[in-house]
Amino acid sequence: MHTLSIGFPRMHKERGEVRDFLPRLIHNLAPFAREILVEEGSGAGMGIDPAAYLAGAANVRFAANAACYEQDIVVQVRAPEDDELPRMKPGAVLFSMLHYVTHPARVQRMQELGLIPVAMDSVVDDDGVRLIENIRGTSWNAIWAGFRALQKTCPYFADPHRPPFNVLIVGAGAVGRYAAEAAAKYGDEELARGLRQKEVTPVIASLIERSVTSNPPLLRRLVSQADMFVDATSRRDPTRFIFPNELLAYLPRYAVVVDLAADPYINLTATTPMQVKAIEGIPTGNLDEYEFPPEHPAWDALPPGLDA
Repeated sequence: MHTLSIGFPRMHKERGEVRDFLPRLIHNLAPFAREILVEEGSGAGMGIDPAAYLAGAANVRFAANAACYEQDIVVQVRAPEDDELPRMKPGAVLFSMLHYVTHPARVQRMQELGLIPVAMDSVVDDDGVRLIENIRGTSWNAIWAGFRALQKTCPYFADPHRPPFNVLIVGAGAVGRYAAEAAAKYGDEELARGLRQKEVTPVIASLIERSVTSNPPLLRRLVSQADMFVDATSRRDPTRFIFPNELLAYLPRYAVVVDLAADPYINLTATTPMQVKAIEGIPTGNLDEYEFPPEHPAWDALPPGLDA
């Protein structure tokens, strides 16, 4: 007899966050659980009929957010907020994107509450390759947004006589490789086709390992030639930035910076350094707001002490 229950609370974050787990996953788990509670409204942002979650599964039902958090196992893609974690009972399993390295305060809070965290981002195969991810989608979406911004800042974006755009990507892991793939097609295959029809020159995507940062003169030269600068690096120490703010001064005035790492600023404790972004002094975006031109107020709202 199956004794564990599973809760699927929704992610009540930005308005643009419409993702929910699909009925197919719920149905696949139903034979292994005593009961599955799916938060009311799941699938609404994706046009999924609520009846699809219940069809053929007698132990699946809709429930309020609080009830979903009270189950033995709680599953959510993006980690719950700090004020949501106490809704879970001690000994409950939280299966989510927890990012232990960059969120030590969250790890400590889960320990204090007696939770059993399992990080989706730490589930890997025998070769250390993550099994739960959509890196290609992440990279393509970011490069898509970067070129949308470049269309606004570069007055000769679609000019057939302009030189090729140079996209400089630092970080040669999977994120960087997919970013290079996306950049070669402007992050949008339809846009790329339209520009090809106008005989606009293609994009040159340069993928460079982060060791280039040990050669500042070379990095400055590469940055000065870039129309788009993409950070696709990873860090072991999130309290130290990789790219000083002064480096961005070498970019052309119309150039676009794409932050693929997207780490947040976090004040850990009064006695430890603040967690910062890999690129010094740039704002943190979200699904609703991710484009920050120079006049955007987010630049004035950064934590004190940063060179912004």
